[in-house]
Amino acid sequence: MIIDGKGMITECNGIFAEMAGAKDEFEALGNLDGLSIDVFMPEFRDLFTGAIDHGSEIVKFRQPWKDRIVTISVFPISIGEFAGAVIQDVTKNEGRREEIAAKARDVIRKNVYTVQQVARLFGEHIAETEIMLNEIAGSYESHTVGKRLRSGDSEEYLNG
Repeated sequence: MIIDGKGMITECNGIFAEMAGAKDEFEALGNLDGLSIDVFMPEFRDLFTGAIDHGSEIVKFRQPWKDRIVTISVFPISIGEFAGAVIQDVTKNEGRREEIAAKARDVIRKNVYTVQQVARLFGEHIAETEIMLNEIAGSYESHTVGKRLRSGDSEEYLNG
């Protein structure tokens, strides 16, 4: 698509007309020449103004536009007079990307749950092991510490 210094469309193709919701007008007239960019893309007017007035080349990725997601590249053709734009509809790609991201979040959630379960089981196992080892150690100590035979016996202790 090409826009003049007054913000009027001077050239576009049928794909743009369809994305802009002006397919019928395009088919009837064969073009959208002379229509204002403000009618079809007011949210991108500043991009065209920058390209025409200052020679700025601007690319905006994944921009919402109407019911679509687009990538728009605006570039100067003749500073002060014309700017061109390439607009790509990436809605399907973004939808697929969101689907993949949702699946990735689900996998992460399941992995975190699994790790939590393993950690819980490991913690229980460690606690049980500690209790058993303390019981064994306590039992072993009670057999190795000397005991008095009777209260009147000497201070000598017997082991075992």
